[in-house]
Amino acid sequence: MFGNKVDPSVESLATVKNCYVTGFKFVNAGLAKDEAGTPDIALYSQGITEFRRGVGVVVNGNGTNQEESRKMQEKMKKNIKFIEERMRELRTENVKKIQNHENTPPRRPPVARNVNINVNRNVNRNVNRHVNRNVNTNVNRNVNANINGQPDKSMVNKLKKCGIDNAMIERILDEVLESTSGIKFEDVIGHQQAKSTLKEMLVLPAMRPDLFTGIRAPPKGLLLYGPPGNGKTLLAKALAAEMPDAKFFNISASSLTSKWVGEGEKMVRALFSIAREMQPCIIFMDEVDSLLSSRSSNEGDAIKRLKTEFLVQFDGAGTNKEDKVTIVAATNLPHELDEAVLRRFPKRIMLPPPDDIARQQLVSHSLKEVKHNLSATNIARLGDLTVGYSGSDLTQLVKEAALAPIRELSMSQVTRIDSFRPITFEDFTQATKIIRPSTSAELLKQLDEWTNKYGAYS
Repeated sequence: MFGNKVDPSVESLATVKNCYVTGFKFVNAGLAKDEAGTPDIALYSQGITEFRRGVGVVVNGNGTNQEESRKMQEKMKKNIKFIEERMRELRTENVKKIQNHENTPPRRPPVARNVNINVNRNVNRNVNRHVNRNVNTNVNRNVNANINGQPDKSMVNKLKKCGIDNAMIERILDEVLESTSGIKFEDVIGHQQAKSTLKEMLVLPAMRPDLFTGIRAPPKGLLLYGPPGNGKTLLAKALAAEMPDAKFFNISASSLTSKWVGEGEKMVRALFSIAREMQPCIIFMDEVDSLLSSRSSNEGDAIKRLKTEFLVQFDGAGTNKEDKVTIVAATNLPHELDEAVLRRFPKRIMLPPPDDIARQQLVSHSLKEVKHNLSATNIARLGDLTVGYSGSDLTQLVKEAALAPIRELSMSQVTRIDSFRPITFEDFTQATKIIRPSTSAELLKQLDEWTNKYGAYS
């Protein structure tokens, strides 16, 4: 019956999550024994078994549940690799011990930071509290470079000498965006200029650094701007997926500000210091206007110092030609940015609301997994009806139309039926009376005027 059916994505998410949490419990127990000098390979083996079971779950379709399931599966895959490496080390130690007939236990081998860091940062908070973050490590830097954003011990010590404490390091590492969303540039509808610019500035130079030198060296700053809900953050996620070897920091104003005097500047210094140590690195700053708006006499000294520190560090990131640190910023209000900030972003691309073709593509894409009887002509008419709608507006419009068949049913009918009628064009015309464009004509005019002076269209 309709009322008793369970969404397959919910079931698969529950299974994956259970394997994820159970696996990390075994791994945590193994780490505790390993750190105490009494390693237990069986615990690691049980953890890997759970991880493999979770990775083996088939996750079909796209959506929030599927994305969360795939993200956990990706983390489990990575941890399987590092745990297996640790198990091989332990087995080698055991073989040597037997062959040499040692009477005393060997010196406790260093515990690989790889696995411990992934556990600390990825497992749910209840398990997280029981994990020791201070496991010693001598793992070489090349191995550590394969983990999403985690520095080795020598790097941490170097950062500490620069005045960066563990709390700041952890806080910044929490902003690393993992490239597990599965979204690529080809999945982003429209915005060809922005995608081309990102490829030219970041993707291609990473593939062929020898070609992008001297006068062809890419700029260190790119500003993406436009009305909200048109794909700025989505492009950032796609960029992270296109460049899996680069560390990708997703920074917001709240990540860098603090109620304590002087902490904001320290966080900015910490961010750029870590970025330089972990390069190639991309720093994505969303809603950058909330942090780097035009300076005025009304703002406090703390925010003034933070802005100054950011500009100093930004310049520092761009002066060394060998540094591979790029800043990609996003804003809805580019006209509110400080002029000194704009100079640091020589590339400025506007992401406008989708045009007629893009609107049709977005609606068609959103309808892929639901029953509907809309023809190509209907889709084209919807393109005409939705002028001025942002990408997120169109998503909400499709959701509103999709609820129309259910709204026609009584409560008792909803609990008894297994299916309902397809979505129709009429459902969409009614939905347009409820879901309206969220971007004002005034803002669009302001952005167009600013683009004609300072930017370029996507």
